[in-house]
Amino acid sequence: MLNHGIVTGALFMMIGAVYERSHSRDIADNMGLGKYLPAFMFFWGLMALASFGFPGTNGFVGEILVFVGAFQKSIWIGMLCVPGALLAAAYMFRVSLKMAWGQPSTAKNWKDLNAREWVYLTVPAVFVFWIGLNPAMFFKIIDPSINNLLENFDKRKVVHLETEQPMQTAANDILDVLAGKK
Repeated sequence: MLNHGIVTGALFMMIGAVYERSHSRDIADNMGLGKYLPAFMFFWGLMALASFGFPGTNGFVGEILVFVGAFQKSIWIGMLCVPGALLAAAYMFRVSLKMAWGQPSTAKNWKDLNAREWVYLTVPAVFVFWIGLNPAMFFKIIDPSINNLLENFDKRKVVHLETEQPMQTAANDILDVLAGKK
């Protein structure tokens, strides 16, 4: 969730920066930015790579944890995650190609990033690499909360099983089938 917030926050800020220049959020109106805004497209490319989990970025750390957890639960659940990740990567790659090298609808007389934009895009870029290359530091901070959450979840699960309702039994049966236990 932390990684998603960093990357999508940066992408939304970048959409705002493009909107300030073109007064449009349509991809067709904002193609070919690589020629006019090379620094902007560097940050866009970085966030695009992070969003689909490129190694060395914070997105990779999140993606690998999701995949490891899914495949540990069940090979079938893990396999269901793969198409979603591939579609997300294909979508982001396609949008990035159009924005960077697509044929612009009109000639653009735009200036690249200003000082404010450099600052607010550099901050998430630092976190993309920092978390991507050194996730252990962030795990040390997050692990106590996760362990506490799991302990509380296990306690509630025991209480819940003692007072289980028929509808909850059916839901558990569906989850067991998806996980390959039945």
